[in-house]
Amino acid sequence: MSRRAFTAVELAICLTILIVLIPLVYAGALIVEETHSLGLWHLQSADQLRSVTEELRLDVRRGVPIEGQELAWKLDGCQVSYRVDERGVLSRELAEPCRGARGLATGVTAFERVQDGVELELTRVLRPTRQEHSRFFIPLEAP
Repeated sequence: MSRRAFTAVELAICLTILIVLIPLVYAGALIVEETHSLGLWHLQSADQLRSVTEELRLDVRRGVPIEGQELAWKLDGCQVSYRVDERGVLSRELAEPCRGARGLATGVTAFERVQDGVELELTRVLRPTRQEHSRFFIPLEAP
């Protein structure tokens, strides 16, 4: 009985096909992973935007603006202000006598008062060579 084995040519063809296919599969997997990460970031950004918008609108409706400060209100005897720290966390802070702070959003690169509202910019690093930025406008009614 004779046994048939793979020839060197057949093995070389298989190796050549694998050498071409493996990088393509790897690149496809990286694209899928990045797209998934970006989708999750968009969901997180929407949730953070909702939180910031709700807090700002409540403070604008119930508070009295403090002169000289763009994003600060007097509310029930407390001073409410918003600030972004060096780590990119946007927090709502209550001064004396109602101490406390609550983080509202992460990855914040800009939070500033504009003519009719507030602009919020969120940034996510997807890989060392690519960052994704989203800029949002939150309208505020006049006090």
